[in-house]
Amino acid sequence: MNRAAEIFDHECDNIRLLGGEPLLNPEINTMLKIAREIFTDGVIDIVTNGILLTQMSEDFWRTCHDYKIYIEISHYPIKLDENKIKELADKFGVTCFWETDDLKDKFGVFPIDLSGKQDMRKNFILCHVPTICITLKHGRLYPCYFAAHVHHFNKKFNKNVEITERDYIDIYKDISKREIFKWLTKPVPVCRFCNIAGRHTTNWEISKQDISEWL
Repeated sequence: MNRAAEIFDHECDNIRLLGGEPLLNPEINTMLKIAREIFTDGVIDIVTNGILLTQMSEDFWRTCHDYKIYIEISHYPIKLDENKIKELADKFGVTCFWETDDLKDKFGVFPIDLSGKQDMRKNFILCHVPTICITLKHGRLYPCYFAAHVHHFNKKFNKNVEITERDYIDIYKDISKREIFKWLTKPVPVCRFCNIAGRHTTNWEISKQDISEWL
């Protein structure tokens, strides 16, 4: 956060703390405080599935209030005590809202092309993800969550969707925000592994943890 603030002059419109599930992290309160103390303006929100919200401590809720943290709940087809969540949010004066209802019935499938033969420039133009989910992870800035997290897919299925130094920016190197903004307007090599034309929605179901679900 300190390094990002140096690069971007302490200015950021929106910081989203994501997982997996961020409420599982025992240091979540500390992370919220650090994010707000370094970026005093702009929206900071936690994106959660909501399952743990009714079990979070008063310290968590007070931290969200004191540091002006929003809670965004992903609208999955799961049972949540929405009334209890709203009650807690009102009690502690925390802004808590649900994502669009679209996810309740369908989820998006973003298939991978293991051959890596897709047109990365065309993919970049057609893909909405780099405009909404630039990802900072372990000091590396990625244009999308796929580039940041595909190593989990590789490990699970013993594949090699290659991530190179051209697919991210090391924020600890000597780089300006202008250079970063320019970099974000162009495709990166990992774009060639996305099958943009094959993206679709489908009904929710329990994963079989089979690679076909990703292809």
